[in-house]
Amino acid sequence: MQGSIAEKFPQMDVAIAKIIEGCLEHLPDNRPKMREVAEILAHNLVKDRHRAQIIKDGELFELNATNRKVNIRSHVGAITIQYDGINFIISDISGSVFINNKKVTGGSSMLSACVITIGEGNLRAFLTFNISHPELAA
Repeated sequence: MQGSIAEKFPQMDVAIAKIIEGCLEHLPDNRPKMREVAEILAHNLVKDRHRAQIIKDGELFELNATNRKVNIRSHVGAITIQYDGINFIISDISGSVFINNKKVTGGSSMLSACVITIGEGNLRAFLTFNISHPELAA
């Protein structure tokens, strides 16, 4: 049975196909938790609908379904953030980078609203970051 949903519906998102196949497992202990099912479905319902806005010195940068990557440089370092359709992820940094005063590395997920600090001590650049939440629309 494994793989039959994905084979029959190749246009279906792989994660959704896998979770449906898991729900059809004969043994209840092998089935996914409903929390996992809800999370996969919720993420896919709003896939590619988020926007992130980053402001640096009054300049607006936006990440969305048509602009998936932004590289922001300052005099003390740089940060690259990518959007995969569901999450905003730091893909690269140069210098010291902090999110709400906590040091981050490449691969970290962005918070929905935060201050990005590039640099340390007196040599710092500040950026604001905010993600829209289309799942909250009425």
